[in-house]
Amino acid sequence: MNLRPFGKTGLEVSPLTFGAWSIGGPARLGEVPIGWTGVNDTDSVRALQTAREKGITVFDTSDKYAEGHSEKLIGNAFSSCRDDIVLVTKTGIVGIDAEGIVLDLSPDRIREACHASLKRLQTDRVEIYLLHLVNDRTFPGDDTRAALERLKQEGKIRHFGISIQYAHQGMRQLEEEFGDAMMLEYNPFKQKDETLVLDKARERGVGVITRGALEKGLLTGKYAPGHIFDPDDVRSRIPAEYRDRVLGTVAKLQKDHGLNRSDLLGLALAFPLRHAGCSTVAVGMKTSEQVRELAEALREAPRNPEYETVLQA
Repeated sequence: MNLRPFGKTGLEVSPLTFGAWSIGGPARLGEVPIGWTGVNDTDSVRALQTAREKGITVFDTSDKYAEGHSEKLIGNAFSSCRDDIVLVTKTGIVGIDAEGIVLDLSPDRIREACHASLKRLQTDRVEIYLLHLVNDRTFPGDDTRAALERLKQEGKIRHFGISIQYAHQGMRQLEEEFGDAMMLEYNPFKQKDETLVLDKARERGVGVITRGALEKGLLTGKYAPGHIFDPDDVRSRIPAEYRDRVLGTVAKLQKDHGLNRSDLLGLALAFPLRHAGCSTVAVGMKTSEQVRELAEALREAPRNPEYETVLQA
């Protein structure tokens, strides 16, 4: 894969990032499912290694993915070739309440969490360290920035930023010049305000990882409208109306335009990468077969704006 610049950080990254949320396996935050079913550690490590063989250099995880299990798997897979990859991990989530995700971005918590992640990842540093799903009620301030700057000075992180929930938070991060990295959800169904964030990020030289290209698998052609996900699967929380709207659109592409699964994957992956503000696309991968399929789909992605018009309808 041809490497792409990550903003003005000096890092170069593959267009595809291995999203390691799903390999953590089933997990809950309180009583809320936040994990994925249908994974095992043997397949996960093989998938990680296959990704590296296919030219994927960026691996994205979090200390909250099955309470660090995803990080441990990455550490086990790459302890002997650490310098060949770009590690991204995240921190901040400590719970959930009636208002949503609860964050702890205090300096002591961030420092402790970073050290714990480094141990699980079997490394002395990570290239990109993100605050995980920052929300409006717990937006990072000067003390959080200072803690991250200290970790950077110590060489434990190279770059930092925010994994945002909504576009306006991305604008706030850019306006406050909080770090030089960002993660942003971006796909044909979530693009209006997000495109403005990508424009400004490019202008400011902030590197952006986009997520959600496959909309948690809904854009893959694997599921039909009305599909019911396992209660332990995070996708069980997707509103039924939205789920069926997306799946109905995919079915239309398959029926009216004759697109196969590889075509659908290629379209979804290529969409964010066509914006110059997107450096790399994080996609959840569970098996070696999925890794190969995604890499090939991106390489052979169809180029027809009519398809995207249908997706965006």
